[in-house]
This record gives sequence, structure tokens and C-alpha cells, in this order.
Amino acid sequence: MVSKKIKFVVSHPYTHFALIYDELMGDRYEKLWWKSFLRLSRQHRLKYECIADLAGGTGAAALRLYAPGKKIWIVDKSQAMLRQAKQKLPQAICLVQDIRHFRLPEKVDLVVCMYGGIHYLESLSEVRRFFQAVRRVLKPGGVFCFDQYTLQYLKKLCKQKQRVFEGENYKCYWNMHWDQKKRCAEIHMRGFEGQPRAWQNSWSEKHFHYAFLQKDVKKELKSANFDKIMGNYANKNSKMSQKDNFKLILAK
Repeated sequence: MVSKKIKFVVSHPYTHFALIYDELMGDRYEKLWWKSFLRLSRQHRLKYECIADLAGGTGAAALRLYAPGKKIWIVDKSQAMLRQAKQKLPQAICLVQDIRHFRLPEKVDLVVCMYGGIHYLESLSEVRRFFQAVRRVLKPGGVFCFDQYTLQYLKKLCKQKQRVFEGENYKCYWNMHWDQKKRCAEIHMRGFEGQPRAWQNSWSEKHFHYAFLQKDVKKELKSANFDKIMGNYANKNSKMSQKDNFKLILAK
């Protein structure tokens, strides 16, 4: 339990959490989407030299997609997350922007939005504007790839109520709540940095993940002139890829 007497520094999402994000999240999601993406890439013979990674965070997806000679943009609202990305991938061009109304200085062959980035959007109208913005930055024949968690999966996460993560220099509590009216998984994070019994910093962040029905997402893709949905697959060998959890969507 966390004492109510402790004063927490309230920060924007993915500020303090950025420092422990990679250690907490690990590669549990990365392996899943990457295997599915490779399969779809081979199946549809995708070729891409210029890439945009939206809600790219610490650059985990960008690091997978990058190769010498390729150009890659990482767009994220959090400066703290992008600092981590730049350390891992100095070749990346990092832009601090909200994906709701992002812009790029040039068109790209491939746009990705992984790790549930679409779920930061609060409504279908925001999803529509996001898809339209993606369409504008794609070259002719370009491809958009993103993952989507289902309503059932986000609701199931919140049933855990509280989770505790500990590392050598931190401790982090997650209190989770499902808002049925908003169809939103709310995660209240409270973290400590330093050493047990002598914590140097304590912080608090609130994260919100909004659920969308797959049929509605497909409808918004079509409204943004993504006429061909080339993939809707998950890795059958992973727990995260069960029917009620995760989908990878490839569209052009």
C-alpha cells in the first residue's frame, strides 16, 4: 500500500514513466507485432525506404524497422520518451507532436503506429482525423500499419485493479479502472525513484486508453480512403494474440 501522506509530483503521461518504460514493458509486445509484420511484409512484398513511426515513444518499433540507408521519423507527444528514442537510434529524426494533428516535411512509404498508439485517441472523430493525416503523408502506394487492442482486452486489464512493478532503483504502482461510459481503461501510476526507505523522488501520472470496435475502425479507414485492408492478423503462438486481445492491421 502507498501512504496517503506521501506527496507526489503530478506530471504529464510518459514523463517519469519514460525512464522505466523499456524495462517494464520489455519485448512482450514487440515480438508479437514484429513477427506478424514480417509475415505480412513478405506476403505483400512491401518495400519502404522512408518511414514514420507515430506515437513512437522510446523508439522500439523504429529500431526494428530501421536499416542503414533508410530514413525514419519518430513522432511522439512526450519529449521524455523521444529522448530515450534518440539515445537508442541517433539516426532517427524525432518530432514532438500530437498524433491527432501531426505533420511531416515530406511523404513516406510506410507509417506505423504500434503498442496501442491508436488508443490514445478519445473518439472516433479523432481516429478519423488521425487516419486522414496518415493518408496525407503517404506516398502513392504507401502502407499504413497499426495494432489495435479489443474492448474485451482493455476491460480485462482493468480487472487486475492494481499491479506493482519493482526494479533496482524504482517501484511503480498501477491502479486500473474501467470507465464503461467512456469505454476507457484508466491507469493511475505512482512511482518512486532511488532506494527503498530512502526514495529521492515520487511521481504520479494518469494514462488513458480508449477502446474502439474493430468494425468502426474499419469504417474510419475507408472514410480516409484506405480502400484495401491487406492484413488483420495476429501471431497464433502468443497469449497476447488471442481472438479477444490483439489485431495487426495493414492498409493502403
